Amino acid sequence: MEEFCTKVEKITENIYVIDQEMVRAYVIVGGNKALCFDFGVALTDFKKCLKEITDLPFIYVLSHSDRDHVANMLLADKVYLSPNELDLLKDYGSMRFISVEEGHVFDLGGVELEVVYTPGHTPGSISLLWRSKRILFSGDTLSYGPVYMFGPARDLEKYKNTLNKLLDMSQKKIFFEIFPSHNLFPADPSIIKDLLKIVEDLETGKAVGRDPGRTFPGIEDVRLFCSGKCGILY
Repeated sequence: MEEFCTKVEKITENIYVIDQEMVRAYVIVGGNKALCFDFGVALTDFKKCLKEITDLPFIYVLSHSDRDHVANMLLADKVYLSPNELDLLKDYGSMRFISVEEGHVFDLGGVELEVVYTPGHTPGSISLLWRSKRILFSGDTLSYGPVYMFGPARDLEKYKNTLNKLLDMSQKKIFFEIFPSHNLFPADPSIIKDLLKIVEDLETGKAVGRDPGRTFPGIEDVRLFCSGKCGILY
C-alpha cells in the first residue's frame, strides 16, 4: 500500500486542513460544532487528527465518492452527501448516509456552510459555500488540476453547466477564494474560465492534448489538456 504523510495545518482561525500530500480534507470550526469535509486518501489515525483541531462535535460531509476522498470515512457515525452519489457507494452498505439538497445550510455556530450542487466530475459532487466569508470549498470540481474527467461517472456536459454556474456566482462576488481538495490553495476564481475554455475546446474539437506522463490502468488514450494554469485529464 502506498504511504502518505499526514499532517494537520491551521489555515485561518476557523479553517484547518488534514493534508496527505496534496490530497486535502478540510475542517471548519464554528462556535459549537465543527465540520469535516472529506476523509483523505490513505488510512491514518483520522480521529487523532480531528482531536488535534477541536473537541467540538463533528458533522461529516462528503464532497464525492472518489477513493482519494473516502479512506477514513468509516470513523463517521453518519455522513451527509448528495443523493446522486449513493449509487457509487454501494460498498459502504453499513454506513448511515444522509442526503442533502442544494441550499442546505450547516450551522456550526457563527459559521454557516451552504451546500452547492456541482456535478460533472461525479454525478453528486458538492461544494460548500461560506457565504459571509466568500469562500468556496470546491472538492475536486475546481482546482488548478489536473481535474479528472475520464472514465465512468464523469459527465463533460454537466461539468460545463457547473462551471458556468460557478462562473456566474464568482462574477456576482458570491465567493472570492476557492479551497480545492488538490493542488495549490487558495485558488483564484479566474481558474473557472480556464477550465471552461478547456471544456469548450473539447466540445468543439479544438483542444490539443498531450501525454500526461503517466498511465491509468484499464483506461487508454487519456490526454492532458491545458489552459492558463489549469489542466483537465480526458
